[in-house]
Amino acid sequence: MSDPKYIRTKAVAARTGMSESLINQLRCRGGGPPFIKVSPIVVLYDVAELDKWLHARTASSTAEAARKVADHAA
Repeated sequence: MSDPKYIRTKAVAARTGMSESLINQLRCRGGGPPFIKVSPIVVLYDVAELDKWLHARTASSTAEAARKVADHAA
């Protein structure tokens, strides 16, 4: 079976280690991974875009990580 191209919030949480609640908050206020709103209750995430979002937050120190998070939140 091949890997899915799109995943739901629960799978994003499992893949990233973040809670579903945090992912939902990021989706509402911005700063989270790009998403696709399929219907009023269905939200999907493109796995390739999620991986890009995660990669953009790769850091070699906590100071660098804090800068990247702040830069992406702005």
